[in-house]
Amino acid sequence: MLLTLLISFLQVSVAAADNSLVEQSRTQANYYLSNIEQGQNVEENIWALTILTTSNPNVRQAVEQKVQGGNFSNNLGHLFQNIEHNYSDQLKKVVFKTGSAQLFTELLLISDENREDLYQQYSSNFKLKSDKKDIDFRALFEAIINKDTIDKSIVSSGTFTLTHLFLLFRAHDQLSNSLLSALEENWSKNNNEQSLLSTFYNASYLRVLYLNYNYGQTATLYDNLIKDRLFPNSNLRLKVYRYLDYSMYRLGFYDRSLQIVRQAYTYH
Repeated sequence: MLLTLLISFLQVSVAAADNSLVEQSRTQANYYLSNIEQGQNVEENIWALTILTTSNPNVRQAVEQKVQGGNFSNNLGHLFQNIEHNYSDQLKKVVFKTGSAQLFTELLLISDENREDLYQQYSSNFKLKSDKKDIDFRALFEAIINKDTIDKSIVSSGTFTLTHLFLLFRAHDQLSNSLLSALEENWSKNNNEQSLLSTFYNASYLRVLYLNYNYGQTATLYDNLIKDRLFPNSNLRLKVYRYLDYSMYRLGFYDRSLQIVRQAYTYH
């Protein structure tokens, strides 16, 4: 009898968690769409909406319906009028519409296509800006293709960009030790602002500390990351929780580790 009640409770709990996740994901989608429409942190919000909608079929359908029935003053919202089911396919559509070098970095890192061919397609359609101070994209793309080390001559350690997030979560094994050390030193505080860019910054800072085995500093990020509702619900969000969970476990904060596991279960 007790086992039957327990199973019933778990089924209800899972159903409630699923409903909560869908609602939260729809709220995220509306937030990203609104920011895209207003021209705020456009690349960050486009990427967030891309990975969110291709991770959640219900949200994909809801966004498509909203875009198809709404009025957008720019063309960027219409990128989500008919969303590809596969993340890399939708990302490629976005990249070759916008020409974003930052989003192309992510595409180059995750696509199954030949990287050299993909870069040729991109470079034949878009001219890389050479005045970008934070990142030497031409050198970065060549390093990704050739699997060379990425250091401070290619990626700035004094600023934070969406590209930093992509590299830390997708190509950490190509980042030089000196770059990782410099990032930790220059990013030596968490950001308490409630914005998507701040959310990405905190997740990236956690990843830097994790890669540098500096678990002690991760404790300052716990509150912001566990309460965050802006990082798109996706497998990448689960990775953030995994790194935070391991860090809290290493520090002996077993209650925090348990809370993270519970939170992550909601997104699984």
